[in-house]
Amino acid sequence: MKKFVIPLFICLLAFVFAGCNRTPEVAPAEAQAETSTPDAVIQPVGTAQPDAVEDYFALRVDFEAGRSGPQDFVVLPIAALGLEAGRVYELSMRLHSPDEISILVRREITHPDGRSEWVHNREWQTVDFDEYVYWWAEISLPLDLSTNPDGNIQIRRPAGQAGAFSFYVTDVIASYGGEEVSRAGLANFVALDGASLTLVADPGFPDFVPPPGPKTEVQLRVGDLVFIVSGMRGTLDVAPVVIDGVPYLPLSFISEATGITEFPDELQTAEEYGHQMVSLYSLTSVLGIPGEWNSTTQFIRISVEIDRVSAVEVEPAQQPDAIRPLRTLEDQRVPIDFEDVKTRSDFDLSRALSGPHLYQTFEDFFSLGVSLNGINLTNVSIISHELAALTAYHFNSITYSNLMKPDFLLDHANSMANAQAGDETAVAVHFHNAIPGMEFAKANGLMMRGHTLLWHTQTPDWFFREGFEAGGELASREVMIARLESYISQVLDFFQTYYPGIIYAWDVVNEAVTTARGQYNNERGWHTRTHHGPSDNPISNRWYETVGPDYVRYAFTFARRYADPDVRLFYNDYNTFQRDKTMAIVNLLTYLQEHDLVDGMGMQSAFGLQWPGSLRTGENSVVQAIEAFSALGLELHMSEHTVRVGSPDFFERQAERYREFFEIVLEMHVNNGGPANITNVTFFGLMDNYLFYAGFEQYYWLFDYRLQPKPAFYAVMDSISILE
Repeated sequence: MKKFVIPLFICLLAFVFAGCNRTPEVAPAEAQAETSTPDAVIQPVGTAQPDAVEDYFALRVDFEAGRSGPQDFVVLPIAALGLEAGRVYELSMRLHSPDEISILVRREITHPDGRSEWVHNREWQTVDFDEYVYWWAEISLPLDLSTNPDGNIQIRRPAGQAGAFSFYVTDVIASYGGEEVSRAGLANFVALDGASLTLVADPGFPDFVPPPGPKTEVQLRVGDLVFIVSGMRGTLDVAPVVIDGVPYLPLSFISEATGITEFPDELQTAEEYGHQMVSLYSLTSVLGIPGEWNSTTQFIRISVEIDRVSAVEVEPAQQPDAIRPLRTLEDQRVPIDFEDVKTRSDFDLSRALSGPHLYQTFEDFFSLGVSLNGINLTNVSIISHELAALTAYHFNSITYSNLMKPDFLLDHANSMANAQAGDETAVAVHFHNAIPGMEFAKANGLMMRGHTLLWHTQTPDWFFREGFEAGGELASREVMIARLESYISQVLDFFQTYYPGIIYAWDVVNEAVTTARGQYNNERGWHTRTHHGPSDNPISNRWYETVGPDYVRYAFTFARRYADPDVRLFYNDYNTFQRDKTMAIVNLLTYLQEHDLVDGMGMQSAFGLQWPGSLRTGENSVVQAIEAFSALGLELHMSEHTVRVGSPDFFERQAERYREFFEIVLEMHVNNGGPANITNVTFFGLMDNYLFYAGFEQYYWLFDYRLQPKPAFYAVMDSISILE
């Protein structure tokens, strides 16, 4: 008898959350787009004719062979979303491809004078298939209609990828204040030269035909989620239906699509709710499926194998709600009452908020930090009683992943008013986005890492323009140096005046070094970033463009001038273990040291199970990078620590990767006779499937989506045993 697999595939988000999780610095190419937008070609699959666009589950995009991509893209007119002008929305969508490709999503803003401007979604989104056959990626980008509501959303293929390939688009959603306000009809997309579109019908229609290909495939609907599945391993979390004390799993095999002919007739079933209910006990005993049912949370997790293909229709598992109401600013000013949170929460926090505090395991070596995730005050993690409690219980250092970046502190209207009053250099700032985290830190005895004073992204373009006018001419070098000083002095003065001693370190400059071909200037010897993004259509680093390669020195000069003496100043970057980049950064740090401008190096520590290979050995290992930076005598912060996996199937391997990294950090620590003065390790997230992002699936962190400690949590806790 054949065995069957029910896999659950993975939704990813490339940014807002975590700051800088990246693959090697080999940027895909992108070419200049044409401006014409001919009508799309729309052909429903089979003879199914749904009544409305919503009855389709995805839009299939096909690119022709023999092309390198200069005009190959599809666009969604922003007008099709029917949004209200004057607001800043968040636009998200889910993309899927059976190939390892790079896809760029960006907004085209059309100005009244006909000029176009691009807003990129964290540069390129790369789907990595080291572990999986198929992968859904959820990505998002800001949709700022406050000044210009016109333009398009564009999805591009990478230039240089001449072969034919396809990908799918679904769930194009505009949100405001964390709530969905519009869902784009997929028929509103249009294709430009070299691309074609097909609306793919739901498998529930009678004439559904699986897409052709070397693997047998079928579209699978799980509640409101639709996946393309094939023969592989996977897991599925579902909420069982309990009938007379027996948990049943809802199953409905679509034999016409899958070709399945064998199904055990001895399974215990119940005809309820209009479809077949298969006993979990029977499924386990007959098919040998390892199943786990928690009677408290009412979830079943199954992990099985398939010989060909199956499609299953079930109700999706629901994540418990956080306790309500959410935490207010006044709540942030009160220490966490852990027992009260455990008592009132819908989550079972008995394991997460008991036993040793994780930070105490390492207090003889370094502080242990975690980021406060979220992109605004309606979804920052500390408005959740549970996430705030876990943060205060297990960590003694925190950092905002977003809300202390220039995008969130600069005041456009008042900066323009200052310029109109005659002062082009008087930058206006506000701090309402950062204050809740500072109050939370103050009330709970936590330290804060400031992140970040200067970055080439998440700094608005108007900041670099004359009069702070969007679309104006670039300001002069002298004006930009003065603006930089104005901004840094005000930011440091505010936090040091109103929250003295809480911010113990700042990432002064973020990611100013690159080894991407054609995107750096090496006249100073450290590969100063001049551009970022795709190599065929790179985006200018406005700091380099306006100030030149000395912009890093100026930032550190002003930070040293205005920072309190005990505040440590760091340079922070990603892929620091790539040998060429390691040495370029060493050259930069050496220069800054010679002028007494830097105290430490922030080594972003984002890994996969395969990437970057061995952490211990080889010229691109983490060990060699730690040795190189330690030789300078600087403090090291292991920042933005992440171990990326695609599903719960890999939790044990993820735990070992976390353990290995912490063992390296402990072994190399100066307190154990090693070379490295490592004073902080910071995780760039706390929980899987972040509580405030609807439909978001990500399996990177120490606590699962029900806030249960994962194997990774215990592996980190136990890593200290290597010193015994």
